[in-house]
Parts: sequence; structure tokens; C-alpha cells
Amino acid sequence: MTAKEKSTEQKLRDQARSFPDAPGIYIWRSQAMDVLYVGKAKSLQNRISSYFSHARKDPKTAQLIAEAYTIDIVLTNSPYEALLLESNFIKRYLPPFNIRLKDSKSYQYLCISKDEFPILKRVRQLQSKEKAHYFGPYTSGRDIVALFSLLSKTFQLRTCKQKTLKISAKRSCLNYFIAKCSGPCDNHISKEEYTEKVQQILLFLRQDYHALKKHLQNQMKEAAQKENFEYAALLRDRMFSLDTLLQKQRVIYPKKLEQDVFALYTFGKQACIDMMKIREGKLIFEDHFFVEVGLEDQEEQVLSSFISQYYFQISAGKAPKEILVSHVPTEEVDLLAALKEHFHTESLHLRKPQRGNKNELMKICLKNARQHLELSLKPLESNLKQIRPVLLEMQKRFSLPCIPMRIEGYDISHMAGSATTASMVCFDNAQRAFLWFVRAWIGKRNRLLLGHGNS
Repeated sequence: MTAKEKSTEQKLRDQARSFPDAPGIYIWRSQAMDVLYVGKAKSLQNRISSYFSHARKDPKTAQLIAEAYTIDIVLTNSPYEALLLESNFIKRYLPPFNIRLKDSKSYQYLCISKDEFPILKRVRQLQSKEKAHYFGPYTSGRDIVALFSLLSKTFQLRTCKQKTLKISAKRSCLNYFIAKCSGPCDNHISKEEYTEKVQQILLFLRQDYHALKKHLQNQMKEAAQKENFEYAALLRDRMFSLDTLLQKQRVIYPKKLEQDVFALYTFGKQACIDMMKIREGKLIFEDHFFVEVGLEDQEEQVLSSFISQYYFQISAGKAPKEILVSHVPTEEVDLLAALKEHFHTESLHLRKPQRGNKNELMKICLKNARQHLELSLKPLESNLKQIRPVLLEMQKRFSLPCIPMRIEGYDISHMAGSATTASMVCFDNAQRAFLWFVRAWIGKRNRLLLGHGNS
């Protein structure tokens, strides 16, 4: 370590001692003031001081300290606020030393505005929840297009871009004639009926299928009693669409449980987290996310960071009753307390299943995570069984950018500057492929002069 590096590290140590014993976030910056790392803490002084005591044990921390020039802090009123602020800063600055989601800007959401006649649309950015309802994210473009088409045909909410609907005497739009819009701009539907449709689609997207189906049945009977058979037939068709969707869902539990399941599978610097949503005992949604991780990041830390980013940054759904995880997150108590405060509920539990149906479900989720990760890797790295585990450990230990599938070792020896000999040994996939000795010309010449014969 140079004198300049020692001076910078001592400056950082002094900064850490001066920080208050209070919750907040801390920001490691380079000399160019680029954000290197963002973290949260109950006690800023204790948390930041701990980095220097473990610097030699953790190569990632040592590298962070070597690249850092200063540390900024932002105080918060509670650890929950610190968790939210940390998520926002990671999303904004994408620090290289933080665990973060890949391509999070590409996720799509279903949005229902809160206008007089709400609009159904697909969006990529979450705005204020006071102006609209959001559902998602959907990482598959094909899935969200299919769902959007189903909702348009079933509930017939308008999809036009008019924020304020103006009643017009002009001919109805094309969507009305192909039964994808109920035509509120031409007085084809009353405000009360349109509001009823909005409530139905909200029940659907919130996965409250039982309540929606019961509501549709009551409406259908009421319409039939009033001899409004055309509307009753429309409600019947909606029920058929709902039943068709429910038939495609897998039954996981006989009981009507509500769970979110997260399983993490890592391979080198790559990680995939598979997520399943269980509602009313049925698997209604499965998705996966790729995460960028550091070489020294623990799996518990990776999953903890992902869960906080998922619920505080990109998720637009309601909270489940239970969250199942493949690894117990770091700072589990604080994370669970923050989630309860975020969702305004006390009936939320976070568990790692050990046995029974929940453990079997976790195995399926882990299998999916591994499958998704294998398909995303390069052909050379896709067959995990053929790669020796020691190579993955070497990649972590030495902070290598890729798996060292081929390793060459060289050695040059001599006798007091004469008889120079070079040798090279090669390992392919951690197995010795061949041993090759090369004698330099100078060594051969010296041996000939000394009378040792040809060699």
C-alpha cells in the first residue's frame, strides 16, 4: 500500500469515527465523486467503522476502500426510511459494488388510471400511486400482451390516450366495434356501469378471483331477473373467461394460502431468482429475475437485497400473507419490519421452509431458477456438471472476470545465470492436460560447452 493510499484510508477511518450513532444511508464515492456503493445502517458510525476491521478478510471490501475517496451520509428517522432510500439510490446510480437487478427499466406494468372513466394501458415506469393502480412487473413481453388482450376483450375498458374524456357525437372508434371498448365517449355505457367494470378488473388483477366470480354470479342473476338477457350473457362470458384462466393454474395447496416464493441460484458472478405467486392455494404467476452480484457477496445478502428492491422499487402488487425464501436474508428482522410498515400490515411472515409441502415447492422454485440461469449462460458455461467446483472457488478467491477453464503455469530456472530452462504446465477444466518442458537455447548451448552432450 502506497503512502497516498494509507493517507486516504486514514481519512476514511476518521470520517467513520465522526459519523453519528443514528440510522441512515452511507455513500462511498471515488475521487471523481462517482458513487461506488450505497448501504443502510441502524448506526452509521458502527456500520462504516466495521468495514475497516474486515478489510483484509474480504477482497471486495478491500477493493472498495482502495477505490474510495470520501463517504457521504444521509440521516433518516428510522431504519425503514433508510431501506427505502437505499433502494432509490441504488436504482438511480447503479453503483458497481452493489447487488442490483439487470435491465430493471425494461419491466412492464398494467396500469389503470384514476380518471372519471379510467384507462387500461401498459407502461414501463411507475408514477404516483395516487393517480393510478399498477400491477406487475411482467418481465415477459408476450405474457403481458396476452393478458392485456384478454382484459380488453373481457372487461372492455377504454385504451385511448384521452386523459379527460369528452363526450362526442362522432362515430364510435374501432375498438368499440370489435368489442374491446364499451364506448363511454359515445354514451354507450353509463358512468355507474363503467365504474362497475373497473371494480371487477381490479378484483381480477389483485388475484381475488373468488370474490370476483361471486360478484359476477350475483350480477348475472340480477340481470336475468330484470330480463336484461344481453347483459347477463356478457357476464356469463366473463365468468367463462375467468374459469378458463383458473383451469390453467396449478393447485399447490388444498388450503387457500397466499404466498410469495423466492429461490436463489448462483453461478460465479451470475445469479437468478425465481419467484412464484400463490393465491388461494394456486400457482397463478411465475417469473424470474437476473441479478448482478459481486464475487464475495453471500447468497443471504443477495436475496435480502433483491427482496427489498423488488417490493420497494418494482412490485406493484399487494402483500402476501407469507414470504418463503431459499436463504434466510441478512437483517431478517429489520427487513420484515420494513415490509410490514410498507404494506401497512402485521399479518406477514418470512420463513425458510424445512419440510413438507412448502419445502417441496421451494425445490421446484430452485429447479426453475437453475434452469433459467443455465439457458442464459454461454454454451461453454451452460453445462454446470462439466465444470469443476474448484474453478468456481478460484474465480471467487482471485476476483477473476470469468471462469478459469484453462490455466497455464510457467517456471524458469537457471544455475547462477547459466543453463536457463523454461517449463510450462497446462490444466484444462482443472485437469492436467499435458506437461511441456522447453529448454532455452542459451541453456542448451551452455550444457554443450560444459561437455554434457546433446540434450
